[in-house]
Amino acid sequence: MKIGVFGGTFNPVHNGHIRLLECASSAIDFDKILVIPDFIPPHKSNDGVVDGIHRLNMCKLAFSHIKNVEVSDLELKRQGKSYTIDTLNNLKTIYPNDELWLIVGGDSLLNFKQWYKYDEILEKASIVTMARDLSKKTELNEMSIDLSKNKNYIVILDELPIEASSTEYRQGIKNLIPKEVENYISECIQSILNQTYQDFELICVNDGSADKSAEILESFKLKDSRISVVTQKNKGVSSARNRGVALAKGEYIAFIDSDDKIDL
Repeated sequence: MKIGVFGGTFNPVHNGHIRLLECASSAIDFDKILVIPDFIPPHKSNDGVVDGIHRLNMCKLAFSHIKNVEVSDLELKRQGKSYTIDTLNNLKTIYPNDELWLIVGGDSLLNFKQWYKYDEILEKASIVTMARDLSKKTELNEMSIDLSKNKNYIVILDELPIEASSTEYRQGIKNLIPKEVENYISECIQSILNQTYQDFELICVNDGSADKSAEILESFKLKDSRISVVTQKNKGVSSARNRGVALAKGEYIAFIDSDDKIDL
């Protein structure tokens, strides 16, 4: 089999990620594409990174239309820093006779020699990439020639990119979060409001989300007096739950994550 491997923090997953995977999938006949959210990004700060289970589920929503995609929790289960070489070694034990292709953004390829054990990565996988900025196409070509001295291929897709990074999306510079991901929180809240038992308070703690979560929560709050919204800097699940407990007035407390739904 020919297996594509698309890793990243996906904080948040956005249309730039989708565009890259769509183009890679069209250009190369993959039998399987593994989308793998990392646990701790090895080259970035972990500050402000949304809990892994939410990033995993948002990836499932965002990439569901692409043929042969599977969203994997391999790195989330392994924990620790998510080094690509470790993931490829894991995959080689699962798929010993199959061909691995690493799908990366153009900026990542330009900095590839800074990756942990990058030379070993090139021995285990071919690479497919696309320029985020077309002005860097020449640099990409030069880097691919340098890196392809190893036995595997480096393919640069000749496609028009969506020129934005995850940082720009988090800062609100770009508003290109997939609609499926925005619906994620709405479906959770609506499932709670649809319950036949109506005597409850719903405390929503926005733990530093940089997408439209805060706007969605506020819109529900305006429609239903039982809902209160608290926003804090990203501190993780435990802090968010403790904040909710401190504000709760009811006799009983239940925790519901944004990827959960309650059945009638």
